[in-house]
Amino acid sequence: MAHRYMPPGQADAYLAATVEQLPEDVTIRMRPERWNSADFAAVAARFAQAAN
Repeated sequence: MAHRYMPPGQADAYLAATVEQLPEDVTIRMRPERWNSADFAAVAARFAQAAN
């Protein structure tokens, strides 16, 4: 995961710095079966309007 989310040099440095901790780390991977979403554009517009 470090190599996926960090630049290569930073990922290598992170892994080297945490090598003793790694055996205790756990990765859980999930694949959603359903995806719920909402459109908050109207709420954001009200907040922006109230800020002005």
